[in-house]
Amino acid sequence: MATFVAPCEGFLGISPHFDLWWHFFAVTLQKKREKKQELNTPMGCAGIHLRNNRVGEYPSMRLSTSNKG
Repeated sequence: MATFVAPCEGFLGISPHFDLWWHFFAVTLQKKREKKQELNTPMGCAGIHLRNNRVGEYPSMRLSTSNKG
């Protein structure tokens, strides 16, 4: 979520908006396989990812590999 809020507030100068977030990201439920059947896992098991067709539109961010110093 922070990688979305930072560009909104820092670069665009706007408050984060859910519709804009939804344009770039998707939420998928994690599923588990049990006896060749897919079942939804209990609450709290969801993945958030950048939509593949929007990767080029989202600003790239260089993340630090270490917070030392």
